[in-house]
Amino acid sequence: MAVFKKDWSAPDPISESARQKMNDLLLSGRLHRYQGGTKYVSQAEEEMAKYLGVKFCLGLNSGGSSLFLALKLSGVSEGTSVLTNSYTLAPVPGAIRHAGGVPVLVECSSTSFQLDLTSLREQQKATGAKHLLLCYMRGKLPDVDAILEFCKDTGVTLIEDCAHVMGSFWRGKPLGTFGTFGCYSTQTNKLINSGEGGFLASDNEELISRAIIHSGSYGHFHQHTSRPEDKDLLLSQHEVCPNFSLRMTNLAAVLILDQIPNLPNKIDLFNKHYQILESNLGKCSHFAFPERQPEESYVGTSFQFRLNTSNYDCLQEYQRKTLERGVKLAWFGCTDVNGFTSTHKHWRYVPSCDLNQTDLLLHNLFDVPLYHTMSWDDQDFENICEIIIEEAEKLLNI
Repeated sequence: MAVFKKDWSAPDPISESARQKMNDLLLSGRLHRYQGGTKYVSQAEEEMAKYLGVKFCLGLNSGGSSLFLALKLSGVSEGTSVLTNSYTLAPVPGAIRHAGGVPVLVECSSTSFQLDLTSLREQQKATGAKHLLLCYMRGKLPDVDAILEFCKDTGVTLIEDCAHVMGSFWRGKPLGTFGTFGCYSTQTNKLINSGEGGFLASDNEELISRAIIHSGSYGHFHQHTSRPEDKDLLLSQHEVCPNFSLRMTNLAAVLILDQIPNLPNKIDLFNKHYQILESNLGKCSHFAFPERQPEESYVGTSFQFRLNTSNYDCLQEYQRKTLERGVKLAWFGCTDVNGFTSTHKHWRYVPSCDLNQTDLLLHNLFDVPLYHTMSWDDQDFENICEIIIEEAEKLLNI
């Protein structure tokens, strides 16, 4: 019986050039972005703005901080209702609560794995919510055109959580550029690995000026190069915007700058591996997952499927058996929190509601994490597919 030997949790090594720059930075001691020396964070902000196709980018200490700041700047305060996916990860409702808002969970389809538009309209009508924090969970997209039409019809402000879709497009336009803000993460389990980090992207001069002050720029806001030219605009915001101390460090910026040029190659490799999983698992009747949409250009940094059984013990056994053979699957139907995986059932800080469709989706939903597999061979993924399929056949062909 074949066992897969590679370590799913081991990121690709940091390049020699980045290690040398980090060593020089450590020797200088200038880790803070406003401490003089090379302005690595400002450089990273400019490069990310170019890559994402936006006017302005602000480097922050995490993707969660980006979500929080986007919500605050969009008018979320104590008690504000905010629509969001019911199938997401804890930082999303956490950011809403951090901003003082109340998460309003929207059903997610058991076939598309994304927002159910009927539920979205019902929840907006029931709560009067004027904000939508749209999570592109695990890289799956809703009908973005329909989402934009909904926001236009209802006057809802759109904030895009792009933690899982950096480098993805809808009809040739980068995700994160459809709403008021795009929020990105460079945490280790993302397309760019800086340990922790994030970016807030926007074309709005006033909002990005406020964001720069909120991030903790003190009187150093003039050092930012990805900002409006009008320094008086930033100075006026300095008098009214509290300092939330959300800054990115120079260390994180060095890592980010080193990885941006290689993103196209990295995305090609991820998608090649994703397509091996998609092709092989798509031939087996034991698995169900949505087809990619023709309007999207995706980044395959994880692969999700539903195992065609509702038996909890069987699902639990499946996760255990695949792990014994070296394939580490996250399971969203588990009754207990496990690693990074939790669901709305574990979030007592979120108002509860009936989410029957989402529960149906999560019950037998598995995730294959691909963030740290860029350097793996195609044959590795053929072997992974064999294990995933073989263990399903053992359990379900009874």
